[in-house]
Amino acid sequence: MVEALNKISVFFKKDFKKKFIVFVSIPLLLSTLLSIDCFLLPSYKETDHISQVYYITISNSGVGRASRSSQTVGHKYLTQKGYSFSTQKGRVIETEITLHISPIFKLVKKVTAKNRKIRVNSGMQGINLVFLIGCMLTVITSLIYIFIMKEISKNARLNLIFVNLFIFILWTIVIIQFGV
Repeated sequence: MVEALNKISVFFKKDFKKKFIVFVSIPLLLSTLLSIDCFLLPSYKETDHISQVYYITISNSGVGRASRSSQTVGHKYLTQKGYSFSTQKGRVIETEITLHISPIFKLVKKVTAKNRKIRVNSGMQGINLVFLIGCMLTVITSLIYIFIMKEISKNARLNLIFVNLFIFILWTIVIIQFGV
């Protein structure tokens, strides 16, 4: 582990500003593209049918409890055309739904069933949106720091590298795991 950290530190030591800007610009550009896709570009409607429903549960085990129980906190839906979305409150009873889908990443932005709007908690809603904003603010703050400071100490350089590397790894896990 120490050897890998030293290799990363040595790689960024020479021409730090240029290498760092290239390193953080890729996730920043991808996050910006994801934000534009979800919030600025018009979505298209597609009629689909729900094919599978899964319960999203959490464990209710606690201190002093002899048994473990689980609590349903939401539902995950898969459609016949391969789209997925989740809801936190209530369950969609209708099988025929209208999906509002983002044009680039094919994320489900809105769901309606029989003219009833269903609140979606997957895609770029909920905690994923908060996480995206936090990651982008951290990267932008790092870039501003790089441009303002004339000289960057070794400690600051390592902090910038590893904080942004950690954020990039977390954001990649969120995108892969939760289907953003």
